[in-house]
Amino acid sequence: MNARELNLITMLLVIAIAVTDIASDIYVPSLPVLVDYFHVSEQMISLSLSMGLLGFCLSAPLYGPLSDSYGRRVVMLTGMLIFTFGSLLCFLSPSALIFVVARLIQGIGVAVAYVVGIAVVKDLYSQEKFAKIMSTIHMVVALAPAVAPIIGGYIASYFSWRINFLLLSCIAGIVVIWMRYMPETLPRSERKAFALNQVLKNYLIIVSNPIFTGYAMISGIIFAGLWVYLSEIPFVFKHLGLDIVDFSYYQAPIIGVYALGTYINSKTVEYYGVDRLLSISLFICLSGALLLMLVAIYLPESSTAICITMSVFSGGMGGVFANAATRSMEVFKDMKGAASAALGCIECLMPAGILCVLTIFHDGTVIPAAVGILLAAAGAFVLHIIVNRFRTREDKRPYII
Repeated sequence: MNARELNLITMLLVIAIAVTDIASDIYVPSLPVLVDYFHVSEQMISLSLSMGLLGFCLSAPLYGPLSDSYGRRVVMLTGMLIFTFGSLLCFLSPSALIFVVARLIQGIGVAVAYVVGIAVVKDLYSQEKFAKIMSTIHMVVALAPAVAPIIGGYIASYFSWRINFLLLSCIAGIVVIWMRYMPETLPRSERKAFALNQVLKNYLIIVSNPIFTGYAMISGIIFAGLWVYLSEIPFVFKHLGLDIVDFSYYQAPIIGVYALGTYINSKTVEYYGVDRLLSISLFICLSGALLLMLVAIYLPESSTAICITMSVFSGGMGGVFANAATRSMEVFKDMKGAASAALGCIECLMPAGILCVLTIFHDGTVIPAAVGILLAAAGAFVLHIIVNRFRTREDKRPYII
């Protein structure tokens, strides 16, 4: 395979990851519009966010093993077809119920680009080149949520919320057509027989480990705090008289600060260490959550204050995700693929469940969001103390031969 073909495949994977990554963020500004359009409760529309995350949880653990057995290309094509169909069904949805189901289908397809895409990159490149490509992918993953709400806000404001999903389905459809000509990167001689029982057994071993699950839950709880904000704040801003485009611009700085936090963590982790930076990052998240709670009580009408305090929370997220993942992934060094999928599943399952509960308390004000984010930050902070002590005790436990 020559350099031109490698570059084309890499570009294809980056586009696939980008289009699936923005599937939720692009329509978040339109949540209040969907409530009015379908004449349903805000809780019903917020459920569509949970369904997207749930779809990811259901499919992510299977894509890796399936691609190891049947090849990268066919699994990637299947997942992207599911995503395309789900996006098209969102575009055509005649009712809120079908829209929620469509988001579940879309979520099932979302995971394939990242899970199998990274496997393809591993097949094609050496370790040094792989790290360089992954830097590009992570940049796309970080920037896409900042750009997507702005694009989605303008599209929904000047055209229709449906056009966002039409755009996603068209781009995904082009990727599918292009992917039909992508060569298979995993030779038949290197494939493994698919055994569902063994796959389930491996995941059971992984999630039953308290250290792995503890750190994964820390990451998942903080991720839930972000999704609490995304699901509630569009309705709060609507109450404050801001339109869809305004919300989009308020969202961009939050993601920008998150990217900055990720960058600072990458530059300082070797000096300060994973555990110390994880503690600092969680403290920053907790500080941002406390400040947001104060804003909710004393400045509930200030969209700027809400954005600034949430930016403090998101600044800590970058360190939490990176360092919690590092600690969880080092537990199963011989099952990195399965551990990575389990980590992603827990990170999405936590916000999916918390969002379902939070919608019960939705009242159009910033209070439920502030309370939910504060509980998430405090819970993650306490959980880190518990897991860290447990890990320290396990490290000191003598081995019996």
